Amino acid sequence: MNVGLSEEEGAKYWDREARNYDMKIEKYKEKYHKLVQYIVDLADPMKTDVIMEIGVGTGVVSLLLAPKVKKVIAVDISKEMLRITKEKAMETGISNIEFVRGTFHNPGIAEKVDIIITIDSLTLCNRWES
Repeated sequence: MNVGLSEEEGAKYWDREARNYDMKIEKYKEKYHKLVQYIVDLADPMKTDVIMEIGVGTGVVSLLLAPKVKKVIAVDISKEMLRITKEKAMETGISNIEFVRGTFHNPGIAEKVDIIITIDSLTLCNRWES
């Protein structure tokens, strides 16, 4: 967890932990996918929607959402998390995900989005006073 770390330190932490994080997700894949599917159902995206996921991790939510929408913008502070997500998208033939290195406070996009999703990222947000 990167609570109390600078953005740079947090990015380095998640770059180091990306593979371990992905292995944990894979270990509990069935349960995690049920939770993610519930979130997808609540978001109720339309085929014309552009969705931004902040704190994409290794892509479970974005990869499930992408076939249902026009575009997903996957934002993460970690280059390695984005690399793993991009690799999974390529392996599954998903081509409507844009990968952006950014943070909760500065996602690095100017485009209008229809839905914003973040899972667990708020608990890691260092700048509550902002």
